[in-house]
Amino acid sequence: QGVTQVDHKEIFSFKRSSRSMPRRFERAKLSFWISEAARMSMFFGDKEFAKGELKLSELKERCEIHKRVALSKNGRSEAIVEAEVRVEIREPLEGQDLRGFGIEYV
Repeated sequence: QGVTQVDHKEIFSFKRSSRSMPRRFERAKLSFWISEAARMSMFFGDKEFAKGELKLSELKERCEIHKRVALSKNGRSEAIVEAEVRVEIREPLEGQDLRGFGIEYV
């Protein structure tokens, strides 16, 4: 029906010199969910409408992840909503991020 756009930016720092950091990024996931305020939410919490996850293992070799994440009722079934997510870091954890770029000759 309608298109809802939410721009959210979260900035955090982590210690790159840690030897366990690449292993943590292998298992790390970003979780997304949409919730609605339920009746009596003060006692029982909000009602979860849809949820999804994005693995961060690609950040070992690349600086940026830009994907569409499917959000579903229980996280596994058929997608209800899709969210476009962009995650970036300054430098990859291992190696270098080599990107090609075009050159125009005039």
